[in-house]
Amino acid sequence: VYTTWSENFDNVATGNELPICWTRIVNGSGTLSISNTSPATAPNNLYFSSTTANNITYAVLPQLASVNAGTHWLQYKARSSSSTIAVRPIIGYITDVTNTATFVPLDTLTVSNNTYSVNYSYFIPPTTIPANARLVIHNGFVNNTAFYFDDFSWLAMPSCVTPLATRSAVISNTSCNLNWNTSVSNPTSYEYYYSTANALPTATTTPSSVATTNNVTVNNLTPDTKY
Repeated sequence: VYTTWSENFDNVATGNELPICWTRIVNGSGTLSISNTSPATAPNNLYFSSTTANNITYAVLPQLASVNAGTHWLQYKARSSSSTIAVRPIIGYITDVTNTATFVPLDTLTVSNNTYSVNYSYFIPPTTIPANARLVIHNGFVNNTAFYFDDFSWLAMPSCVTPLATRSAVISNTSCNLNWNTSVSNPTSYEYYYSTANALPTATTTPSSVATTNNVTVNNLTPDTKY
């Protein structure tokens, strides 16, 4: 049982053999293998593919400690072979790796990006799953579309989790709306920062402002200026 764990598939040979403590379950002609095609970190990543809905494959992760404690999360990176079709892998858990009937789906992951993002995605298992359950990813069927995973890790969650998917909209000459997904930490406020310098803020950078919602409008911007 791993208290903390990571896997980037870089020390595993390409082919059908998954890393130690993983379990590979393949139905029909489905594909689940280690591939060297455009990984997030070279040289390898995990590859899923199916041509019919009957060719479901299951990648069973190693047994992880605190899997139902609500204190840890699974981080990963994922991409699709298509930028136009949203592949929908399913994440869930299994209690008996010899019986796929014990697989219970928990969430559907939409992966429509065909290149890896620099940011991680994450999944927090619910506290209702059995303590001995193992997390599983299986390929939700989309014809002729494959998907890839890389850079898994199982870690204690930080007390304040950065929100994902920051977006800008309603841009005018002197203002811009900013919005983002609510953080799973459910904070009472958010710090946000903008600048004309193309450099990320650090932990010691003074924020531009603080918001009590996840939707704000930045005003008094200078026209014809890149922020």
